[in-house]
Amino acid sequence: MTAIYLRTDSTAEVVEIGGLKDMQKAVGGYFETARLDDPFRLIVNEEGAINGLKVNVKATRLYGWSPIFGDVLIMKSGENEDGEPDIIGLDEKDIAYFRSEFTGVKWREK
Repeated sequence: MTAIYLRTDSTAEVVEIGGLKDMQKAVGGYFETARLDDPFRLIVNEEGAINGLKVNVKATRLYGWSPIFGDVLIMKSGENEDGEPDIIGLDEKDIAYFRSEFTGVKWREK
């Protein structure tokens, strides 16, 4: 699954996520989702504030109403291969949208 990895230092990159373990590794622990405009979701550390992670200014601006702590993934909701609701990867159009929307973000290229 393709995601955008948005760090607290305002850098971002397009990454491939293999599944649950990769998502946990990216955000530094157990995660929860924060809803953006449908179908997009932030994957965030569920205890980021408690664990003293830095505020992610760019993610907080995207979310709009409460601080987001730590590095995040941007993915979207949809259906998995079995037709069930799930978090799924971004496509090229989604990535282009976020690239155009982010100001002040340095994109890391592979």
